[in-house]
Amino acid sequence: DIIDEVPMTTSSQISGLSWDKDGDYLAILQDGNGVVPLWSLQSRKTIPLETNLRDPTFIAWSKTGSQLAVGTAKGNLLIYNKMTKKKFPIVGKHGKKISCGAWTAVGNKLVLGSEDKTLTISSETGDTLIHTELKHHPLETYFSNNLGSEMRVGGARPGTEDDTVSANLGGKSLLLFNIMDESQDPMELTFASREKNGPCKYGQLTHHQWYDEGLLMIGFSEGWIIVVSTKPNEIGEEKHSGKFHARDLITFAYNAYLKRVATAGEDGVRLLSTVDFKEIRSDYIPSTDLEDGRVSHVTWSPDGQILTIGTESGNVYNFLAKMAALNAYYKSTIAYLSSLREVSVMDSIRRTRPVDITLKIEPTVLALGARHIAAGMNNRVYYHRITTTGQNNVVNEQEYLGTVRKIILNQSFAAVLTDAKVMIHPIEQSAESQKKTRTFPGREEGSYAKVTSIALTDDFLYYGTEAGTVEIFNIAEWVVLSAAELRLSGGTSVRQIHPNASGTRIVIVDSSNNTYLFNPVGGGGVNKAITRFEECPSVVQSVLWDVGQSHVVTVFDGKMLHTYTYAPYSVKGPLLLKLGPVEIAEDGSVALIANACDMPSASIPVISVDGVITCQTASGSLNSFVHPFFDQLAPPGPNTPKPRGAKDESTSLRIKFGQALGLLLLEVAWQAALELNQTQYWLALSGKAMELLNIDLACRVYRQLGDAGMVMALQDCASVEDKLLLAGHISLLFSDYLHAQEFFLASSKPSRALEMHRDLLHWDEALALSQSLATEQVPEICTKYGQQLEFQERVDDALKMFTSAVNAQDAEGNYLCSEELSVVASAGVARCSLRLGNVRQGIRLATEINDKKLYEECGDILDGQKLHSDAAALFLKAEKYEKAATMYTRHLIVSDMGRITEAAGIMDRVNNDQIHTSFAKACEKSRRYEEAARAYARAKDIDEVVRIKLNHLDQVAEAFELTREACSTASATRVAEFCEKDRNFRGAIEFYLMANKQEVAFKLAQSENLVEIYTSVQGDHISVEDARKVAAYYEKMNDYGKAGKFYSLCGQYPRALKLYLQCGDKEIDGAIEVVGKSQNENLTHQLIDFLVGEKDGVPKDPNYIYRLYMALRKYEDAAKTALIIARQEQDMGNYGLAHAVIVETIRQLEDEGIKVSLQLRTHFVLLHSYTLVKRLVKTGDHAGAARMLLRVAQNVSKFPQHVVPILTSTVIECQRAGLKASSYEYAVMLMRPEHRSKFEDPNLKRKIEAIVRRKSSNTEDVQEDTSPCPISGESIPMSALECPTTRDALPMCVVTGRHMVAHDWCFCPVSRFPALYSEYVKYIQAILAPKEESKDSGDALQSPRSAKKVQALDPVTGKPVQLSELKKISGDEALKYIQKYNNVKEDKKEEAEDGGNEENDGNSSPPKRLNGKGPSKGNMMNGM
Repeated sequence: DIIDEVPMTTSSQISGLSWDKDGDYLAILQDGNGVVPLWSLQSRKTIPLETNLRDPTFIAWSKTGSQLAVGTAKGNLLIYNKMTKKKFPIVGKHGKKISCGAWTAVGNKLVLGSEDKTLTISSETGDTLIHTELKHHPLETYFSNNLGSEMRVGGARPGTEDDTVSANLGGKSLLLFNIMDESQDPMELTFASREKNGPCKYGQLTHHQWYDEGLLMIGFSEGWIIVVSTKPNEIGEEKHSGKFHARDLITFAYNAYLKRVATAGEDGVRLLSTVDFKEIRSDYIPSTDLEDGRVSHVTWSPDGQILTIGTESGNVYNFLAKMAALNAYYKSTIAYLSSLREVSVMDSIRRTRPVDITLKIEPTVLALGARHIAAGMNNRVYYHRITTTGQNNVVNEQEYLGTVRKIILNQSFAAVLTDAKVMIHPIEQSAESQKKTRTFPGREEGSYAKVTSIALTDDFLYYGTEAGTVEIFNIAEWVVLSAAELRLSGGTSVRQIHPNASGTRIVIVDSSNNTYLFNPVGGGGVNKAITRFEECPSVVQSVLWDVGQSHVVTVFDGKMLHTYTYAPYSVKGPLLLKLGPVEIAEDGSVALIANACDMPSASIPVISVDGVITCQTASGSLNSFVHPFFDQLAPPGPNTPKPRGAKDESTSLRIKFGQALGLLLLEVAWQAALELNQTQYWLALSGKAMELLNIDLACRVYRQLGDAGMVMALQDCASVEDKLLLAGHISLLFSDYLHAQEFFLASSKPSRALEMHRDLLHWDEALALSQSLATEQVPEICTKYGQQLEFQERVDDALKMFTSAVNAQDAEGNYLCSEELSVVASAGVARCSLRLGNVRQGIRLATEINDKKLYEECGDILDGQKLHSDAAALFLKAEKYEKAATMYTRHLIVSDMGRITEAAGIMDRVNNDQIHTSFAKACEKSRRYEEAARAYARAKDIDEVVRIKLNHLDQVAEAFELTREACSTASATRVAEFCEKDRNFRGAIEFYLMANKQEVAFKLAQSENLVEIYTSVQGDHISVEDARKVAAYYEKMNDYGKAGKFYSLCGQYPRALKLYLQCGDKEIDGAIEVVGKSQNENLTHQLIDFLVGEKDGVPKDPNYIYRLYMALRKYEDAAKTALIIARQEQDMGNYGLAHAVIVETIRQLEDEGIKVSLQLRTHFVLLHSYTLVKRLVKTGDHAGAARMLLRVAQNVSKFPQHVVPILTSTVIECQRAGLKASSYEYAVMLMRPEHRSKFEDPNLKRKIEAIVRRKSSNTEDVQEDTSPCPISGESIPMSALECPTTRDALPMCVVTGRHMVAHDWCFCPVSRFPALYSEYVKYIQAILAPKEESKDSGDALQSPRSAKKVQALDPVTGKPVQLSELKKISGDEALKYIQKYNNVKEDKKEEAEDGGNEENDGNSSPPKRLNGKGPSKGNMMNGM
């Protein structure tokens, strides 16, 4: 029958047809059409593939991949990938038209033939692998496709890939050659002719194809088809031949599935069977059925179900060659597709004549209900009522939104799976239908919203999702049973759902082909209700629940049947066993050998009824057979298939018993056992009955065995209805206490588990259960358990039980132990104390008495019982420390070195050196070297302490320190040797010196070039002789700086100075020190000559002159030099450098305890006031800035480089601060001729002129704030730096420039200059405040620069200062500093000298001249 006619856009001849490997798309090639239509079998629509090729001549789909090859008349190739939708053009594959080609079945290679008389083998990407030339151009070419191991030409060794290629050479012969073996010659097959050298008697070779084991089917133009063998021993031999067309056989196609060949000729298409090589005349397709078109091409779909025919008039037809196997069942009724539009319905039990139902469509989906049949295709479903007449009684027609994937019916409802949704609705429409229609799932939650499988019973709808959940919908209540939802683990989706008829057992298959059985009515939660199938096949095609035996389920994997039995309750829990042959041993043990059974070939199981499997064959008909594991149980009848093998009666009974036992049909097994009447079968049956909790049958079997005790025990259990409780009792009878406990706890009476363990004296388990089940029994169980442990001499555990009994409490804190039981438990505590060797209770009793003598006596008793540990504890309580220490050193430590830590805690209270030494030796023996060292120290053995630290503790530094403190010669020698051995030559030198081994130390220092260490150890206390040797060594090594140092130490100052000066600038500090030590005028002049550049013409830094004077203790000259340096820098405008020189000079003089002249301090005040101005202006303190500028302006001549800027700033800040008179005074000064011309800003100049011209009548300055003088206490202006009473100078605050106040005084922690404490705090907080605000604001967009750490800097030195470092000092300390500041304690002579220096105003010159950077520095040192 024609199932489809593919619509074509042109009427050009069909020159090529090719199905892809999946049978989804048909590629069609038409002459002159550059567009290749791809016809979809699923959608029945054509998708145009634009190749951009003008003249395609060849197409072929890959047999293993997703590639489509298209060849052209110019020899070009295009490969299209349907998965990626990409095209890969290969230009110039051949020089001329590509006429033919084929793909391999293995390896995905492409062979192409061309009119240029060549063959190419290419990879799937089009890369040429092999290129071969032929004598004729090939019309067809094929791979052998690995059809058989013997088919390779010449008997080549079988491989994994196709290696034989056949080519039709011009219709005259076939060429066979091995592409993988170049050494093997090709073989050419020719065919018989009518006359000598005449043409072939069959005509021209038109088509050939490989099939079966090394056979070639060849078609000829005269209508002949022959079969030729290519096997080595019969190559070229004709196996079959026949003429099937009167003339012109055009082509043919072979169907491996149906073993049929479709041949096309002038008269149409004929089909023949390859079994007998005869035509099937009933399948003949005349040309009239093809609109009288001449056939140009035929091909089969990959599954062999569709024959596709193309004609020269541009038509393409699809004929159905094989009907799809469709079936459905409802309970015991089966429906199957008996023809394209007819369904047959029959009862599988009664085997009555089928009822045929005529359909309106050719269905792809079929479903059967109690009274209806559903037949669907695409998105349309017709519902037919089943009638005995078989008429087309359509009761409902539904069109769904998506393609229908599955339909299931029950009595009244239909469940339809479309795409990812399932809809349930009544089969027959009514007014209430809309209310009874619902779509699942309702939630849109990703994978939870995608339904992958469905199932339906009379009461429930089941659906599985991609998320791995199975939902159950109650049809009667019309609600989803959320409590019964099942969730699979592992992220797998549900692929299949198969419930039994009642819906109480569900088999679930996930996407990983794991199979589970879900029992939603078993209780115990969802996880307890899931049982996994063991030994389940990796592929599950279908699952059948047996209609007669509801506990039997069969899994079909496509070839084999795997059958299982399920028991929800047994002594092993839920039981799911795979069936197989059952063997009964002599002792009654049962061996079930799990196995699968074969299915008839080309058959699909549909339904199982009492072991009778009904299946549908490839032809669509039904067939039945008895399951081999049921064959001795199936009742005889006319409709029951016969067992596969007849056996004698005895053997049949044994097999029947085994099958009944395996299938859990215990009553059938009972009947068989009665006939067999052998002990082994009774024992086997008794075990299975007990396992399955069949108490009645078990009693009957044990009576047969004569076991009265077991019968009586089972009769006690007969009234138990709770299966879990019953399973617990049965497990107890078999002494399986673990499973018994599990079943009891899961049952309605969990306390039976506690009773069982109490009866069995399993006190551990009983105690654990009593904690949760019966807390009131805890004291009694603890007491009895303690008595048992005491009897077993497990005294420690017994004591714990007795103690637990006494202290047992309920949840509210009430004691549970009764008075009577408490007496018993307390007696146990007493027995387990001192009398029985358990000292814990004895110690507690002794502690309650708290008598030191009792402690000592108990300690002596325990010592006699060799319980030295407890004896030691009691001696400690008795404060007998030496006795306790003796217990440890003589017994406890000897037997257990781990107790050294305990002993160490009391050794500090022991005054016995012998005990300490013994303890130390024990510690050393146990390698507790830390403790040993401490013990030797307590024993006053320092040498041993050093040895331990060196040799064992690796506490080298501590050993060194201890040796240094003890000054022990022995220890020093040991340490020195240790260091030398360890190549620590520095340490060795030090300790050899400590051991008075100077010779050894110096030799080691020389050999290891560590003389510097040798000298550093001796320091300034080095002897003259040692210093001389060291100096000579360094001089020899040309290290003149160090040589000079040690010549200085041994008093050879001239030699030392000479060597220092040879080092140049590097050792000037050493030279200064030498001259200072020598106090030699000649050496002094040598150094000064060097410093002023007399020798090398390069003057050195003036600071060296200053330091020389300091070394020579010429402090006045040093201060004057520093002052000169500062003034030179100041004159050049380098105020920062001048400030730094003055600050450093003052600090050094104060550090040396040398008085600082007021001249230096005055200079500092002036420079520091200048540096404060900028910060004060920045913080808005214009009054303070004005006062500082007035102080500077009064000495503006000392700032020659910036007179005008300073005076200008003074005028401006005075204006801002309200100091009108001062502003006017300095404005007038600025207008003097010497200053007026130096203004750079004309606007500023005009403002100054305005101030001078517009003199106000109010010319007084605003009065300055006052604060108490730190000397007299009198209120004076804040900027005043002189006491009005004593005329003493007042220290200046380095933060504000004001005079200091006694009660608000601190010293800068960095520069050590005085500052007002409150002002310094404000200064630091003001700097840190922006940082804190930034933190609070949480500004995430700060730049990296702004995020940099903010620090407050000392106003004098510019180094970081912390607020926490500021310390306020007392008034007395402030007064002492003021006295020091004014040099009050110096004698009058010094005061006079200071006065003289002040009169000289620093103009006196040092002895030598210093050259500096500025022009005024040339005369700086005149007069030296």
